[in-house]
Order: sequence, then structure tokens, then C-alpha cells
Amino acid sequence: MMDQQHSEQQPNASKFALRRWALGTLFGLLVMLGLVAALVIVVDPFQHYRKASFYTPLVDRSLQRYINVGMARNYTYDTLSLGSSMTENTRTSDLERVLGGTALQLPFRGASLSELGLAMGNALGSRELKRVLIHIDDVNYTDSPNTALNSLPQYLYDGNPFTDIYYWFNLDVLARLPELYEYNRYALGRPEELDLDMLYNWTEAVMYGKARVFGSYRQWNRAKTPPMPIERIMPYVEQNLQQHLLPYIEGYPDTEFIIIYTPYSTLQWYNTYLFGQEDRVLYGRAEFARVLLPYPNVRLFDFHVNEDWATDYERYTDFTHYHGDINTEIIEAIGRGEYEVFSAEEVLANNEVIRGFMRDFVPPTPEEVAVYREESNRQVQERLQWQ
Repeated sequence: MMDQQHSEQQPNASKFALRRWALGTLFGLLVMLGLVAALVIVVDPFQHYRKASFYTPLVDRSLQRYINVGMARNYTYDTLSLGSSMTENTRTSDLERVLGGTALQLPFRGASLSELGLAMGNALGSRELKRVLIHIDDVNYTDSPNTALNSLPQYLYDGNPFTDIYYWFNLDVLARLPELYEYNRYALGRPEELDLDMLYNWTEAVMYGKARVFGSYRQWNRAKTPPMPIERIMPYVEQNLQQHLLPYIEGYPDTEFIIIYTPYSTLQWYNTYLFGQEDRVLYGRAEFARVLLPYPNVRLFDFHVNEDWATDYERYTDFTHYHGDINTEIIEAIGRGEYEVFSAEEVLANNEVIRGFMRDFVPPTPEEVAVYREESNRQVQERLQWQ
């Protein structure tokens, strides 16, 4: 009888031990996860909850889509500048000097209008803004209106506290913690203020000049692509306006929205023509103007037709990106009201100027291209020797 009771107690004891081990393991796992979450919340490497106070944030162009939204929500400013890599050399000191107030400029490399809209929504939802500058690239008119669904870490933008779990337990976020420590280890508790004036600025890091631009262009021998039918992109233009611009323009009537058509070189306009994109771009320019300009809190500046900037290849590093001096001149021109347009008809007239850039561009001969490439390679090698 006693042997039978003993044999029955053994499985019960084993079950109890297994249950205790399972509960202990689960408790330990929950404690570990809690500590990881607490570490991310306290350090907050992407400034999701607050502006960094006890360390200097580590700014990286490759992480703009992770960093910028926290800055948009948690920094102090009343003027916001948004755009693509074309605006990375814009200086907040220029914005403040010309327009007044306290500025923040947040570029997104290869920005879609949906990304700029989400960043703008986070900014406007957290503070009152005097003005928002939106630098529009030629692709923005006809972006897929849902581009941001694939390119952005939505958990940082959606304002939903329940999705913060993707921030707490994210390998990319956790991997940033050792980088932050290494960057700050000699100055923990004595952080340096982030240099917002030069945030993401690469003006002094690249080479410029016609040889650089023409020598690096690889489409000289490409056959002309037939123009894209406007009907294919008309719905995208409408959706981008309705989803990513008009909700803010209409919802914040006391905020001034400055729409900027960023300048390009004549080679970029030739490239647009070569790829059959001319009608798409020109239609988008005019349609944005037609829809946006009737709003009293909207201003539109059309720098696409500034021929001086379009032809000054000594200030370009490729056929789209230019020296920071042009970014400064753009802000100063806005301050003077230069190149401001007030109707879609004016933009349509400017479209003919752009067609002239496309039509009148004379590609270099193969011999000239070879000289440009040789000179560009020589400059690269010379720069490498000095580094």
C-alpha cells in the first residue's frame, strides 16, 4: 500500500517541479523583456518619447526615417522644412534669418509625398506651426500614394502606444545602443547640443563641376522613350493631393504652407525627356498649382525655371544635387518673393520654359564624354590621395 502511494506521489512531484520550472522560466523571460523595454524607453535612441537630454544623439543619414519623426514631435520650433536629399544642405540659420522664428529642417532621402505628409502630420499634431516649407521633387506628383507603408517604420509614426512594442524589441534599435554609448562614453551626462544647422549637410563632402556631372552620367547613348500617357498618372496626382497635402492645408488654416518646386540642372530636364517623363512632370506641376493655390494659406515658388541655377554646373555634384550655396539662395529668394507664382496659368507658361531646357539641351559628343570621364576620374583619385 505504501509503495503504491509513493509511486503516485512521484508523478505529482515531477509535475509540480515542471510547473515551477516553467513558471520560473516564464517569470525570468518576462523580467528580461521588461528590462530590455525599460532600457529602450529610458535611453530612447530614436527620441521617440522625448528629446535626448543626457546624451548626444547619433545622427545618421541612413536612419532619417527613424530619427526624423521623433525630432518632429519633440523639438522646439515653429518653422518646419521638409524635402528629399535635395534639401539636406538647407541650413536652419538661413531659414531663421530670412523667415524668422525657430526652424527645424528634416530631409528624407528619396522622399515620397506620403512620407513628407506623415512627418508633417506628426509635427502639426504636436505643436502650432507658423509655416511649413514643402520641397517638391519631380517624382512627388505621381508617387504611389501608399509608398510610406513600405518604406517607413510605421510604429514610430502611427501615434499608437500599443505598437511601441516594435520599438522596444527591435534588433535595429537595440543595435544602436552600443553605438550611442561609444559615441558618448567620454561625455555621458554632459551632452553636446545637436547641430541642427548642419544636420545631414554634405556640402563639403563631395566634388562639383561639369566634368563630374557629365562624366558620371551613364545614359548618353540611350534611345528616347515615348512619353508616358498622362491618363495613367492622373489618379496618383489626385490621390497625393487629397491624402498627403490637403488634409493639413485645410485642417490648419493658420499655418502658412510654402510649396517649393526645387531647381534642377538642364541635364536633369534632358534626362526627364529622354525617359519619356516630360508630360507626366509638367502635368503634375500644373495640377498641383491648380488645386493648391486657391487656398489662402498656400504660397508656391517655381524654381524649376531659374536658368542660372539650371546651367551652373560648377555647383552640381550630379545632374540633380547642388552645392549648399544654392539651398541658401533658394531661402533668400523666398524671402524676397522671387519666382513666386499665383495661378496654374503661370505654371503652364513656365512649363514651356522647361520644354525649352529639354529641347535645347545639346548632349556632348562621345569624345567629349570621354574627356569628362577622364577628368572626373582624375579628380576622384586626387581627392582620395588627400584623404
